[in-house]
Amino acid sequence: MNQVNTPQNGGLINPSDAVMLLIDHQSGLFQLVRDIDLPTLRAHVTTLAKVAYLAKIPTFTTALVPDGPNGPLIPEIHQYNPDAVYIPAPAKSTPGTTPHG
Repeated sequence: MNQVNTPQNGGLINPSDAVMLLIDHQSGLFQLVRDIDLPTLRAHVTTLAKVAYLAKIPTFTTALVPDGPNGPLIPEIHQYNPDAVYIPAPAKSTPGTTPHG
C-alpha cells in the first residue's frame, strides 16, 4: 500500500496520485461570494490552476449550465492551465425523472 504523504512524514502532494477538480467557478456565481473580495477570489483560483499546471496535476473543470445565468467559467482557469479538461455537468433532474428524458 502506498504511504500517505503528510506534513508529519515530510511528504507533499504527489502529482502522480492527485487531481484538481474545480467545480462551478462561474463568473456569475463569484458575484455571490461575500466572505472574500472578488479580486482575491479570482487570484486564488487562478493560482490553483497555475500550480496544478506547473506541477502537472491533472485538472478537471465543470459547470452546470455555463451558458445560463451563472455565466461561464472564469477564463483564467483554462488560460493558465491549458491542459485542464472541461467536463460538462449533467443536467439536474427532479426526483422520479432522469436528466435526459
